Amino acid sequence: MKEKQKLTCYGLDAVLPFFAMILLSMQHVMIIIVDLAVPVLVVKVMGGTAAQTAWVVQMSMVAIGVGTLFQIQPKGIGSGYLIPHSTTSIFLAPSLLAVQIGGLSMVAGMTLMAGSFQVVLARLTRRFQNLFPLHLSGLILVVNGGVLVHAALGRFIGSTGAHGTMDWRMPLVGMLTLTIMSGLFVKGTGLLRSYGLALGMTVGYLFSLLLGIEDPGMTGAVQAAPLFGLPQWQHCGFDFDASLCLPFTLAALAVNAKSSGLIVQGHHTNKTIASDDRKRRLSGGLLADGFGTLLAGFLGGIGTSMSAANASLSMVSRVTARRVGYGVAAIFLLLVFFPKLTVALFYMPQPVVGGTMVCIGFNLVRAGVQMIRLKPLDTRRWIVVILPLVVWIWIEMMSPGCRARSTWMGSVLSSSISTTALLAFALHCFFSSWSLLVAAWRHIGLTPMLQMAESDSVRASRVKAMVIHIITSTKGGAHRIGDVTIL
Repeated sequence: MKEKQKLTCYGLDAVLPFFAMILLSMQHVMIIIVDLAVPVLVVKVMGGTAAQTAWVVQMSMVAIGVGTLFQIQPKGIGSGYLIPHSTTSIFLAPSLLAVQIGGLSMVAGMTLMAGSFQVVLARLTRRFQNLFPLHLSGLILVVNGGVLVHAALGRFIGSTGAHGTMDWRMPLVGMLTLTIMSGLFVKGTGLLRSYGLALGMTVGYLFSLLLGIEDPGMTGAVQAAPLFGLPQWQHCGFDFDASLCLPFTLAALAVNAKSSGLIVQGHHTNKTIASDDRKRRLSGGLLADGFGTLLAGFLGGIGTSMSAANASLSMVSRVTARRVGYGVAAIFLLLVFFPKLTVALFYMPQPVVGGTMVCIGFNLVRAGVQMIRLKPLDTRRWIVVILPLVVWIWIEMMSPGCRARSTWMGSVLSSSISTTALLAFALHCFFSSWSLLVAAWRHIGLTPMLQMAESDSVRASRVKAMVIHIITSTKGGAHRIGDVTIL
């Protein structure tokens, strides 16, 4: 019990004062707001109107709020952990393809298909829990953290213009924001640690105003947005295209792999040790993820998923209370009716966003490395970790133009997270299946002479027995076939 209290300042069932809950919720909201650039970009590529942009953003916010409510439920749907949802860049490339082929109706229809596939995967995950082992989940956390840091460096350093000219004010504010957050997360205690992100962002925001750092379009956008308003109906219906099934299916698989890593990290942060409880939380969390994507597609928004940045914030601030999740969901559902506040939060100074993302990204990398080291790595596990990591670095070094040369390949390579997750998952399945097949083959005792002599019915019964051994062995952490045990 003492060890659990050291890991969390506000545990899962903690009762927070109202003001503390609002402030802690706003920390998560300010991170999620940054990801709303994904639906804005999708509508911009289509050449949509301001009303269509507002509709897609607002419906994505509704899906974020409801998905977060699903996720924090301790029973039934949801993992019971404080892992708020956000729009994810993993669905960005398939959505861009869909909007170019059939507009927003195509995006909505294919997002519905992806959400349905996620729900099916969630049910299978509970039965075959070894599909996402610790080293695979840790690798996905490392990649997510690396992507956050890489994406934040441009904002943090402040390179602008065609030749990358640097404005000295931007790295100054970014470094100040990062220093305050890191110092409070590392050395802070109690409330100072819990509110480290809010304090760092507030100081960075004030210094940005003092130094005159602001987005050129911020003033006009804030003035043009109404303070209060109901969403204007812009739903375009649903369309489907068989050629887009593969990109959206791969994106859904990558989202499930990422979310599995975040839930496993939640196990360790909250010290949920019971094996049955872990199975239920993993399956329930992935199910809530799928329902969030289904709702986003049904409303006409962009696919959502658990936010790795917000999971990292819960870990470093030691605040995992579910009541904070209720606050996050309530704020997003209210922001749908207050466009001016949403726009003001969206136009946060870039160095403040950069410093925040660098801090959170490094903590995600640290958590991923710790998860990978929880179990000794043999040769197979090293290959599953190192090879996808090398591919991820290669993709991050590629220019966007090289990634987009092929339409189908561009949709896969445009997201380094999905490519890395899919490659690691494929390698893990290959090594596990190969070992199981070899062990089952030895256990059954098939030889070339016996195979030639036996009848078709006997051969079929032997193959059926081998398949049953493989399926039943994948339900636990260790695979046992005959006298052979495979970890």
